[in-house]
Amino acid sequence: LNKIHKHNPFYIFPLGVIHDNQEYIRNIIHTSLPDINVFYNQADENVITLDVENLLDLPIEIQYCTYNSQKIIFPSKRILLKSKHKASVNIQKINMNHDGKIDTQVFSSDSLELYYNVLGMDEIKKTIVYPTEMSSNKYSALNPATRDDNINEFSFLDIDLVNGIIEFPSESCVIAKDLIIPEGYVVKANPGCKIDMVNSSRVISYSPLLFLGKNEDMITITSSDSTGQGIIVLNCQRASELKHVSFTYLSNIDESDWSLNGVITFYRSDVNVIDCNFSENKSGDDYLNIVKSNFNIIGSNFTNTYADAFDSDYSSGTIQNVHYLNIGNDAIDISGTELYI
Repeated sequence: LNKIHKHNPFYIFPLGVIHDNQEYIRNIIHTSLPDINVFYNQADENVITLDVENLLDLPIEIQYCTYNSQKIIFPSKRILLKSKHKASVNIQKINMNHDGKIDTQVFSSDSLELYYNVLGMDEIKKTIVYPTEMSSNKYSALNPATRDDNINEFSFLDIDLVNGIIEFPSESCVIAKDLIIPEGYVVKANPGCKIDMVNSSRVISYSPLLFLGKNEDMITITSSDSTGQGIIVLNCQRASELKHVSFTYLSNIDESDWSLNGVITFYRSDVNVIDCNFSENKSGDDYLNIVKSNFNIIGSNFTNTYADAFDSDYSSGTIQNVHYLNIGNDAIDISGTELYI
């Protein structure tokens, strides 16, 4: 400064700017916001494929991932993610080699954690692996969900357009093709109703379910040919109510372009499950899967499940007086969920 002042006596050293730059650099490197988003894609006998999005304006190096906080799985080759502003695509697929260490028959993506660092930094960070994100773009790519609703093609449904009610009768109803229910209704089923889902059919509902059976006269949802692919309820403003409902012999939605973990799934749709039975599902990582929703599960039973009985992701809820018997994997599996048991 003495030398500078000989030529420019009014020069002021920009100490504040230097400190601001320091703070900016620290905040970029040690941000409190997520560095990356990681979504599960698929798993086979040797490789787990993940979709990774870099949220930083700095490159990221992927180190490894763990399964059930124990098994360490390394990438097939060194993986560097370009910074957000330089990446040509937002999502990059990465492969992690488990070399048969994981039984993919009972594999649950919720048990994965990915470890990484900002390139050049010693600090190793970790993040959980999200389930496949159900974005609006993915909805538009799904054949069943992009088809128009078809409630008028099921003669047994009682449709009240004035009051916005779709009702199953108190008798046997066979669903032999996909039933797609639009938003703006309440879907009801009364005591004694028996819904038989055959021919790999599934129910996709954008309206809440109000299925109210009785202890001595339960509502039954089953699949007599063991091919029925369950129920998904999407983006409902009103909570669904399931009371005295029995689910048996169902499977998760699984086709080439769309696969869900849950047999019964509520996505961004609150639900209360009271005195219900879930048993003998034929496939699916989870019998009941609740994602980004509020829920209560009370006085219910999970019996002889294929894998996990209940899975909750990024939700909030209560489980009270629920029994689990002969569970294929986890009785309760949660991630990012606030749960009172």
